Amino acid sequence: MYNVIREKRGMNYGDYSYIESFRNGGALSVPEPNNPRRRQIFEVWLRPVQNENRHFVLRAALRELKNAVENGITREEFELTKKFIYNYSLFYAQTTSARLGYQVDSRFYGINDGGDYISLFRKKIKELTLEQVNKAIKKHIQYKNIKIAVVTKDAKVFRDELVAGKPSPIKYVSPVGDSVLKEDIEIENYPLSIKPENIKIISVEDIFRR
Repeated sequence: MYNVIREKRGMNYGDYSYIESFRNGGALSVPEPNNPRRRQIFEVWLRPVQNENRHFVLRAALRELKNAVENGITREEFELTKKFIYNYSLFYAQTTSARLGYQVDSRFYGINDGGDYISLFRKKIKELTLEQVNKAIKKHIQYKNIKIAVVTKDAKVFRDELVAGKPSPIKYVSPVGDSVLKEDIEIENYPLSIKPENIKIISVEDIFRR
């Protein structure tokens, strides 16, 4: 998704997905301890894009989500991500306070073998296989029943565009390659199948009043 929306097309600053509830994610580069959950959340964030491209970028993101669920990740993507997470996890508990926090989490999660949360996490990552990851993606992530929140102007216009389901071609400022243009045709026609009764428009005033 990041590659399709930002790197190839330069549409915004960044596009991210999270497989856990990452509190204060805008200010922190690692998750905070002592936020235990019995059920996690999967979410996708798209940084602001020009309004004229909002329909296209929504289609691009949902198309990538579908591809990830149906096809999984590649061997190369798996090895790269696995190595990064295994090494980066060393930064999770750099302070005494953080280490103490993860010891508390270890008790909560029932890690009683003399180890701790971070050590177990790194052990599990090291043992992980591509087949396990792709199986977990299919089991825990889906794209057919999701909630979408959009912050935009002219919301009623956007609602009508979504319901109509017409092609939403992207508008470029600079030239792009033929392979990108070819993929654009698939993205701008990607079906979203959004029904009008499933769209709710809330004003800024009402959001902050609540």
